[in-house]
Amino acid sequence: MLRFIFRRIIAGIPVLFVVSVVVFLIMHLTPGDPAATMLGPEASPTDVDALRHQLGLDQPILTQYAVWIEGVLRGDLGQSIFLHKAVAAAVGEQIQPTLYLALVAELIAVLIGVPAGIIAAHKQGRSTDLLVIAGAVLGTSLPSFLLGLLLILVFSVGLQWLPSAGYRPPDQGIGPFLSTIILPALALAVMQAALIARMTRTSVIEVLHQNYVTVAQAKGLDGRTITFKHVLRNGALPILTVVAQSFGLLLSGAIVIETVFNVPGIGQLTINAISRRDYPVIQGVVLTTATIYVLINLVVDVLYGVLDPRVRVKA
Repeated sequence: MLRFIFRRIIAGIPVLFVVSVVVFLIMHLTPGDPAATMLGPEASPTDVDALRHQLGLDQPILTQYAVWIEGVLRGDLGQSIFLHKAVAAAVGEQIQPTLYLALVAELIAVLIGVPAGIIAAHKQGRSTDLLVIAGAVLGTSLPSFLLGLLLILVFSVGLQWLPSAGYRPPDQGIGPFLSTIILPALALAVMQAALIARMTRTSVIEVLHQNYVTVAQAKGLDGRTITFKHVLRNGALPILTVVAQSFGLLLSGAIVIETVFNVPGIGQLTINAISRRDYPVIQGVVLTTATIYVLINLVVDVLYGVLDPRVRVKA
């Protein structure tokens, strides 16, 4: 098992390397000069050139990449051009709300999607199944920002149950935390719940037609035992895959929802960094997000190996 995990960690390194190269090239080939942006339109070309030299932006792009990636390997993501602080500190401060938002949204999506998919599979072709399918289609068609605005209109403006914007961290109390996180998390979760429900339905239907399920039913086992002991265990791999993928989508989708609900997460940091051409922050955010995504896939691969030993043998 340790060899299996080690191989998966090694396989993630090329992915992070490619991400670092691509994001570095995109940022530095995009039109716009952070030195000119910092100094404003009244700055002289001499002042802009002096600041570019101070920031190292006048160096060849390969030299800039080598300096940056050397720092990354030492755990230093560089210094923000505009925030005047370490990128790692800026990302560390603002990634917590994003991670909490994504985790709560993931929990909601799984709690809605998996039971809905199981029920739809057992009621295949009936009105309950059709209702779940229709809800899944609607959930995948509804943009998260539009759903967020609708939730604000209903629960904040209309019913006045929950705040329309802002964020309270968990250390200020679970109640205030949930009151500020539940609406943005729900807006994010609906689309992923729909995707999880569809995958769960398909996977469960496929397993329900296997011979060992028929044998279990012939032995007189009750439906709950068959579902949890035979169906879910053998149909868990594709469900696990879509859950892991949904977490990556939640992290990226949080950028829009954080803007709608004024959550001070990584989304606001990214948008501000892009508007200011703050290259080190953008690179740090993308590399951190990619690392989280690789770690999630590593956890999923390990769970694959636990659920199905044949995966470890093939690896």
